[in-house]
Amino acid sequence: MIQDCDYKLFLRQLGAQIQSVRKCRKLSQEALAQKVGLDRVSIGYIEQGVRAPSMKTLLNIAIALNVDVSSLLQYPRATDRQQPQQSEDTAPDYQ
Repeated sequence: MIQDCDYKLFLRQLGAQIQSVRKCRKLSQEALAQKVGLDRVSIGYIEQGVRAPSMKTLLNIAIALNVDVSSLLQYPRATDRQQPQQSEDTAPDYQ
């Protein structure tokens, strides 16, 4: 099961991917919002990872950006994600 921190990371990465493609297509948030049927603020929240798009919205974003939904959903496997490293202050002392 996915942890809350992993879900939040996923949403931030999804938003960053949407923003990256949008900028490559030279679209403003406003222009993408009009194509998708949302307001600019909603697109901003999705790109920031604050709001999760519905499946319908995600499909409409992919269509508007002329990409496959799967290209927006790329997420590293657990083995590919960096695990947080313990600092010397918090590392357990096994002496």
